[in-house]
Amino acid sequence: MSERFFTLLCSCLERETIDFLFKCGITFLPYTTINRKTLLDYPKYIRYLDFVKLRQIINQLIAGDTARNLLELEISKMLFSRCTSILGLMLIDDLHPIHHFPRANQALSQLNEFQSKSEMNSLFFYGLSQICRNIQKLDVFYTRENSGLVTLIELQHELKYFTFSTDIYLDTPSSYYDSPCESIGNALILHKNSLILLEISGNGCISLEIIKELTNLRRLILGISSEEFEDFAHLENLKLPFLESLEVHYIIPSLKKLSKLIESTNGNLQIIFLGADLLADLGDIELYNKTIAKYCSKLKFVTIYLIDPSLYGLEGIFESCRNLEVINFIGWNDNIDGAKLLNIIRKFGSLNLSHLIFDGKSCLTPDALELFLETWKTRNQLSLSFYGLRSLPLSLELIGETFLDKGILKNFNVYEHDVNELVYNHYITIKRR
Repeated sequence: MSERFFTLLCSCLERETIDFLFKCGITFLPYTTINRKTLLDYPKYIRYLDFVKLRQIINQLIAGDTARNLLELEISKMLFSRCTSILGLMLIDDLHPIHHFPRANQALSQLNEFQSKSEMNSLFFYGLSQICRNIQKLDVFYTRENSGLVTLIELQHELKYFTFSTDIYLDTPSSYYDSPCESIGNALILHKNSLILLEISGNGCISLEIIKELTNLRRLILGISSEEFEDFAHLENLKLPFLESLEVHYIIPSLKKLSKLIESTNGNLQIIFLGADLLADLGDIELYNKTIAKYCSKLKFVTIYLIDPSLYGLEGIFESCRNLEVINFIGWNDNIDGAKLLNIIRKFGSLNLSHLIFDGKSCLTPDALELFLETWKTRNQLSLSFYGLRSLPLSLELIGETFLDKGILKNFNVYEHDVNELVYNHYITIKRR
């Protein structure tokens, strides 16, 4: 939502409301609304409401919490009374009881997507559940059991996407994990035939044991940030035969458990993203590599740990996964031979390979990289990304610039932050093809 569109919304307020707001000290409105009454009823055609952006704009234009809340309330009431069918709704909190607004029943009856950016009161979710039965995508933030949310989940006809988030920096006591939100998990099991995406991020309290019931999942995202989350043990007992994307952030469980999960996917995995360093022995890495080579012929994106100096198993992965487009290398060992690694990629890499992502501690030498790129010129353009550091050695940067100019490289980037956003964007690109 832009400031210009916000001004347009204000022009749709009733004159009595404008006068009321003016009396309450919100004086900027007459200049943008009195002389600009619209002929078209814009709110009638709005299908997606983002109250996070609405509040950001109000906070920029209006001083004082009372005035801000009042203006937001009046705009919200106007929108819900005149929108005929809201399909998507994003709220920052439950400050306003939207389910009690006039004509909210009509406006929200076809709601398809709902997202909350903070913990919502149970009564708010319960009120929403009395109106909304067609939500397919539910993205919620909270830290404890919530009976209203349970009811909202239970009453949906066909829930497909569920994201549960808490604060990853929350200092959560170990006792918190001894009483998982069983009712939330049981409500999700009611949608086991329709649920295709499950994301649990932060210090979550939903037991991973429920995932064994969700056998139709296509995408599983785990972002557990506490080492005390013992539920990781359930991963090796899961069977997800239709899973296409497995993404694990923050805390990585053992590769042995993940390998058992990967084995159960019947070769349907297209993405394996592991977004954190891992302390693992070579045996687990060998098992992980062998499992990918044996069960993941459809892979387009994979995370590979470079810990074993022998690079054991890489050739097998490249030979079996002929659809690979992106490889995310992580976990450098000082003894890794960069020239050997690049030679394996050149000889066995997929013809579709388009992007190599490296952990910040690069083992690539200028000579090895230059030779590799020279031999790549007969193939598709390649992107190289290095993350987790501020800069590369000048010699490597010069090689990158040279091969960008030659058209062999499509992109050559260095990032200080992690690679999660890159992975997400590439995933969306793959899924839209």
